[in-house]
Amino acid sequence: KKTGHTFLELLYSDLDGNGVPTERQDFSLRFNSQRHEGPVTFSRSGELMYCSTNNYSKHGVAKKNGSGVVSQKIYEAHRGSMDWENVKELPFNSGEFNCFHPSLSADGNTLYFASDMPGGYGGTDLYMVEKKGDTWSKPINLGAEINTSEKEGFPYIQIRIK
Repeated sequence: KKTGHTFLELLYSDLDGNGVPTERQDFSLRFNSQRHEGPVTFSRSGELMYCSTNNYSKHGVAKKNGSGVVSQKIYEAHRGSMDWENVKELPFNSGEFNCFHPSLSADGNTLYFASDMPGGYGGTDLYMVEKKGDTWSKPINLGAEINTSEKEGFPYIQIRIK
């Protein structure tokens, strides 16, 4: 049901001297808007971020697809001096289907995400793309061992530290 409020927002909290979270704050002026933002994933250095958010025009207005639905897309942003900058849409996005919930590998070369793009096993499947210079490969469905006839949606990459 439409409420006029966003469902997903990016917030953060510093930790006090005892490790207890302090009052929550907006994560970013750029990424806290009237759109749904999140989940988010960061490069190991923290200088690069990938976030899913509603499809929007250059002027920040929600963009509906042919079915009258606003899809989710994944965007890349670089840490700037005041906020996240150089925001760009990833090349495999489409206004006709959703790409959302990115999770970046430790080396920054593989991005996993969920999508309802055509050709999947269920309502939404998990996919991966590989970094190719300044762009990304074509999405690869993770296959029937990972995806089901249901809705997979939150890939998570666990990094093991020895």
